[in-house]
Amino acid sequence: MVSEYMVTCELPEILTEELMSLVPAQRQMVNKLFKKGVLTGYTLSLDRSKLWITMLGDNEDKVMDVLAKMPVMPFLTVEIYPLAFHNAARVVLPALSLN
Repeated sequence: MVSEYMVTCELPEILTEELMSLVPAQRQMVNKLFKKGVLTGYTLSLDRSKLWITMLGDNEDKVMDVLAKMPVMPFLTVEIYPLAFHNAARVVLPALSLN
C-alpha cells in the first residue's frame, strides 16, 4: 500500500563546491520524480540548512531506495517519517495573455 512520507534532511554547515556541483543533477532528478508522481513536495530553508521532502512510497525502505539515488544524499543527514496525512494549498497562477 502506498503511503506518504516526510523526509527531513540536514545539510552540512559548509556547502562545498563538490556538493554545489551536484545541484543541477539533483534538480533534474527532483523534476523527474515530480513528473512520475513520487515527490509531492520539496522545500529548502532560506539559510540552506534544511530540506524537507514529501513523497509517496510502499514503505520506508522503498523511500530510502529513491533517496539514495539522489546526487546530494551522501552529504545529508536524513530522517524519514510516515505521515497520517499531508495537506497543502496549491497556488494557481492566472493564465498569461500574449497580447
